[in-house]
This record gives sequence, C-alpha cells and structure tokens, in this order.
Amino acid sequence: MNPAALAVIAILLFGQTSGEQFFEGVTPGLSGIFAPLSSSYLRHKEFSISVSSVLSPYEVFPYNNRAVSPALFGEFGVGFFERFNVLLKVGTYPKNETEKRVTLLGAGLRLSILKNEKREHLSVLLSYNQLRDLKFHPQDPNFTAQYSRLSNINGRVELNKKFLWIFFGLGLGYQYNFIDGRYWQEAAGDDVTDFDENLGYFLGNVNVEKRFSWFGFGLGISVSKNFPVFNARLSFYR
Repeated sequence: MNPAALAVIAILLFGQTSGEQFFEGVTPGLSGIFAPLSSSYLRHKEFSISVSSVLSPYEVFPYNNRAVSPALFGEFGVGFFERFNVLLKVGTYPKNETEKRVTLLGAGLRLSILKNEKREHLSVLLSYNQLRDLKFHPQDPNFTAQYSRLSNINGRVELNKKFLWIFFGLGLGYQYNFIDGRYWQEAAGDDVTDFDENLGYFLGNVNVEKRFSWFGFGLGISVSKNFPVFNARLSFYR
C-alpha cells in the first residue's frame, strides 16, 4: 500500500487534519520568503537593483512533506530625501507541493534613524507582501487547501554595522499575516471549509554583506515561528 493511502487511513481512524491546523502550520514557513526585503545600504538619491534567492522550508500537512524549492526575486530600491527609501519587489514561487507557480509582490518603506555611511546604519522598515491563489494538492486529491489570499505586514528594526570591510546586519521584527483560504477533505466527506484568520509572530535575522563601488553581495538567515529562512542576494548600485 502506498504512503498516501496509509496517510488517508490513519487520518480517518485517528483524527482529521483541520483547516485551522493546515493554515496555521504552513503559513509561517511559507510567508518567510517575504522576510528578507533588501537590507542593502541606500544613500541619498541612490538606485539599487537586486537579484535574490530565498529558501523558506515548511511542512505541508497532512503528509508532513517538506517544501524546499527557493523563491526568486528581483528588487528595486530608490533613496528619496536624506533618510527615506522606497523598495519594490516581484518574484516567483516555484511549483512545489502546489498546483502551479505563483507570483509574489512586495513593497516597503525604510526610515533611517542613524545613517553614518562609513560605520553604522539604524533604520525602521515597514513592508507589505502578497500572493494569491496558491493551491496545495500534494500526494492525494482528498486533501486540498487553497490560499485565495496570503498577505502580510512586516515591521522591522535593522542595525547594520561595518566590521573589517564587511557589513554585518541584525534585525528584529514582527510579521502579521492576513489569510483567506479554503480547505476540504473529500475522503472524510467534508464540505469546503472557509478559513479567514490573522496570524502574527516575531522574526529575527542576521545578514553579512560586502559592498564595492557599484555592486555588492550578501548572505542571510532569518528565524521565524517554524523554520529558518535562508537568502542570497546580488545588488547593483548607481
């Protein structure tokens, strides 16, 4: 008997996985791909274009499969005035325990509180991110969940300090997700269950960046409610 059939029988005998369990279990890891909105230094009236890859693994219930394919992003940043920056992001999340690829959009505003370009940079970042129509259809069609909307607001305080020609960044924030979804289990005879909830959690991150005259690169790791999130970025400045 294949694993999918065994999972169906086990859940029918020992209890069902509810929509609440699914969305509250999957959402923190899935929304982790939004967290590393560009942390590059942006100077007054400076433009930057970044290409980044973000890996945010999470488990897909009820089979506990781990989704591990990276999301790919393009980011655009521009500095306005002396301490104010605008950041835009667009990306794609691959078909990974899901029915199709999904487009991800993000936008952010950064206010620099302390901005000594040669030594340190303290700022506050507020960003909004969204994806739509993400349908999970793992090993068995009897267990299906669909995000008609998964969006979040991410508020963060970032500190970047320069040590030995390397930019070392720390961040601490709070991420609040807005979820609209549906969940159904045909094998159990359940009708479609609508899910409309909000879910928040703290998020910390560490970044190491190196910047040259017109380009830079960085590596980072974030820790969310469930799983670590890894990111790599290459940026160009003008």
